[in-house]
Amino acid sequence: MSGTAIGAVSLGLSAAIAWGASDFTGGYLSRRTSAYGVVIGSEIFGLLLLIPLIAITGEPVPPARVWLLGGLAGVFGSIGLVLLYRALATGQMSIAAPVSALVGAAIPVVVGMIFQGLPGITAILGIGLALAAIMLVSYNHTDHIRFNFSTLAQPLGAGAGFGLFFVLLHQAGQDSTFWPIVATRLVSVLLVAAFALKTRQPWIAGRAYWLPIALIGLLDTSANLFYVIAGQQGRLDFTAVLGSLYPAPTILLAWLILKERVSAIQRIGIVVALFAIMLIVM
Repeated sequence: MSGTAIGAVSLGLSAAIAWGASDFTGGYLSRRTSAYGVVIGSEIFGLLLLIPLIAITGEPVPPARVWLLGGLAGVFGSIGLVLLYRALATGQMSIAAPVSALVGAAIPVVVGMIFQGLPGITAILGIGLALAAIMLVSYNHTDHIRFNFSTLAQPLGAGAGFGLFFVLLHQAGQDSTFWPIVATRLVSVLLVAAFALKTRQPWIAGRAYWLPIALIGLLDTSANLFYVIAGQQGRLDFTAVLGSLYPAPTILLAWLILKERVSAIQRIGIVVALFAIMLIVM
């Protein structure tokens, strides 16, 4: 694998770590204040963070195509998030988390292989193992699994939203680095705020939580930047599937900080993920 491709893999993993840390912090805060307030506040802080970066780098305003793709990524990402929250609210976490994570990773893998061709056999095996690892580390053993269409509909929809987010953001990032993320966040803030207002949910987090919300915005913005730059250097399927390993850092942080139990299935998933990464890098 070339140095550029290795750099793309490293950035994809960095995106996973940043997303995982962001999800852990966001999930922890959402137990104490409005989940919608956490999302909206972190998105706004991420926007404020991007402004000086654009000013420093002097990145030109991109054509309408980039704004459209970035905005659509924000639409599908927001839809995925709302559907996932709804699915988790039903108590079927053991289905919602792994199914949405697997579908969200599988869609860009398929798109990447169609438009960029098949990678080597070792990389294909690595991608397959990574997809399995994503499902394993996302699994929650506390729920009794009941498979039926109504149970799967929202997780599948959430996964489709996340998968299209990955594909569209990758495509928008081919022509620009910072502006696609700006477009994504603007649309996301508006949609999540509109949904919260329509459903009469609190959408402003308590002032005491603004500093950790800013940390979430920093982590999530960094993850998006890592992902976009990785996509500029490497294949969509590599960067998306590695970025989708974000549940692993989340459960590791929950284990280290909150002393939450990591199930045997999740431990196996982490080992499988490490082996998958080695195969992809080879």
